[in-house]
Amino acid sequence: RLLSGNSETIMVHCVAHRLELAMLRVIKDSSNMTTIIDMLGKLYKHYHQSPKALRELKATADALEMEDAILKPTRVNGTRWVPHLRRATDALIRDYHAIATHFEKVSVSATGEYTVKAKARAKVVLARLKDFRTMRFIFFMRDVLDVIATLSLNFQKSGLTSM
Repeated sequence: RLLSGNSETIMVHCVAHRLELAMLRVIKDSSNMTTIIDMLGKLYKHYHQSPKALRELKATADALEMEDAILKPTRVNGTRWVPHLRRATDALIRDYHAIATHFEKVSVSATGEYTVKAKARAKVVLARLKDFRTMRFIFFMRDVLDVIATLSLNFQKSGLTSM
């Protein structure tokens, strides 16, 4: 909209913020997105709260002879959270085999080896990791998030609005 007195000034609300608000609306309307974000949050919580679990994940990757170092699952929220969501999705996809194998081990472990909460979380996450529709949607969302996260980061650059 034009400001009175200066016909060359156009008011635009923060485009990066608008983009994230639009994504938030999509997430609230999509049960698939809600499921994925919940699963990614559980992955982050599992490995962030337990150095033991992260060491075991790395040992699992070594046993599977995965050449690259494990990407620690990242949080899915924060300021300008779309790039966070993309990184979390990338980490899951890249290290899927090691994560699924580790959660399989945790879910069937002996009593006392892991907390009841960790075992329950592992069972929920493992069921989602084994669900073809969920994983197919994650790959689809990764492609979408690549574009949206790049766009969001470009909208946040300094000097974007200066002429």
